[in-house]
Amino acid sequence: MQFRYFYFGTRYHPERYPEDWERIQEDASLMEKLHMNTALIAAEALSRAAKTEGGCEWLAGIVRTLNGAGILVSFEVPEDSSADALLLKMDPDDRVLFYKISSRKADRQIETIRRLKTERIRKAIAVEICDRELFREYTEENEPDIVCFSHHADWMGGDLISAGRQAAFLEDRARSVKREHFFLTDVDPMFTVSERGTKLRKPGILSLEIFQAAIHGSRGFFFRDLRQALSGPDRYAGAVIGHSGKTDTNRCEEIEQIGRLLLELTDLAPTRTDARIAVLCGEDVNFGRAYRVWGALRSLGVSVDVIDPGEDFSRYAFIAACGVRRVSDEMALEVRRYVENGGVFFAEWGFASEDGDGNCRTGDTPHDLTDVFGISVIEADCLYADEEMPLEVPGDFKGKHSSRTICEIARKLDADVMVRYGGGFYKGRPALSRKQYGEGFAYYMATDCGDTLLKLLFDKILRNRRGIARVKMTDGITVQRLFDENAEYLAFQNFTEKEKRLPLIYNKMDILFGYDPVPVCGMMILRVLKKK
Repeated sequence: MQFRYFYFGTRYHPERYPEDWERIQEDASLMEKLHMNTALIAAEALSRAAKTEGGCEWLAGIVRTLNGAGILVSFEVPEDSSADALLLKMDPDDRVLFYKISSRKADRQIETIRRLKTERIRKAIAVEICDRELFREYTEENEPDIVCFSHHADWMGGDLISAGRQAAFLEDRARSVKREHFFLTDVDPMFTVSERGTKLRKPGILSLEIFQAAIHGSRGFFFRDLRQALSGPDRYAGAVIGHSGKTDTNRCEEIEQIGRLLLELTDLAPTRTDARIAVLCGEDVNFGRAYRVWGALRSLGVSVDVIDPGEDFSRYAFIAACGVRRVSDEMALEVRRYVENGGVFFAEWGFASEDGDGNCRTGDTPHDLTDVFGISVIEADCLYADEEMPLEVPGDFKGKHSSRTICEIARKLDADVMVRYGGGFYKGRPALSRKQYGEGFAYYMATDCGDTLLKLLFDKILRNRRGIARVKMTDGITVQRLFDENAEYLAFQNFTEKEKRLPLIYNKMDILFGYDPVPVCGMMILRVLKKK
């Protein structure tokens, strides 16, 4: 979908006070005041309308009320088909944006998508994907138009840098599912703690979360609820307005500011991330390993996609495979072609040790690719938690390095050995190797090395790759490069507790938003117009 502006709103539960039209009008006015432009009407409201006489007219009245305040309407689709007839009646309305399937179970989502497409629904269909369920095989008949995503990074833990990285990694995964923009849903403006109440966010953190999602690909932002429920399991869940009913709160003031700034940043809505680097994850991906590799790459000032094995490799200049044990014959051929045609492929231990059905391979591994990588893995040594394996590194890999967890023992065929094991009975064996194959290079990391070594290696690789633009970084500042037809944008965010100056000269760039030094929890956006 092409977006001309950001969608900003909240889930809405009018079924909690179905006949209180004064309250519904008040809610519409409040959304308008907070610069919201979209309301996601909850599945419970549609279920009520479907089961109540005159329910269709009631629902249409809510839509008219919200539209009168300039609020677009979207609907959560109940799991059963009870509300399908209502949706078909609402479908032609230009003020209805999309239908979001309420179930988070993959099989239910696919079943509902097929059902709606059979009914010839014309609105966009959205599904919710959770943290670790991003690898789905969509077909033409069950593919959604929009991916909705919610995550629960620990923004309250005190370490904003760590929380921001976790969230950004998951957002890059969400964006990569369809290589399209996504919607951030279930945003909790309060942080639910327990039935005792809620933990309030510190000022600025909600803005940091929303705008980070924006520059990583989100074009819609929806809070968990407009008003806290008075009863039921959600009565202590976070919402824009608490039980007090007051709107003169720090929370509402920040939400109003976010809405106003999103209106000012419409230039970013059509932009896209043109990542030339990807982290390739297996179906049984180890979250920690993929996150570490992604973090090492991001620290070098580049944009990164997080993809599954079904993606087209040719669009990337560098691919790092994490936890990809399951490699079909077709994928092995794709890796071979990718490297042969000039790509750089980095694989971690265990790569291609299973076939496409998840059965362990026999014979040499990486299966069908030993000639591409120039090594053959013959066995593996698992290390205890208190064990470390020292590594012998060349002088340009500064410092001392070691590995943990696992050490594969590989036989060198015709690869260049960059790092060797420095101890044990396999001392001197290759821990990191590189081979030129065709026009490209294949790297194999046979052990679970430290983050510092990963960063040094990736820095060495990317430094010599054409077409990969890097932005000089400083600790605690993140950057994302965005593009549209007319310009390139550099979006910086400050995750530290102090103002930060940007380590670059930008006198040939326009300042689209913000200023230098970048304030705490703040953002600065630079624009470079393309030459005509």
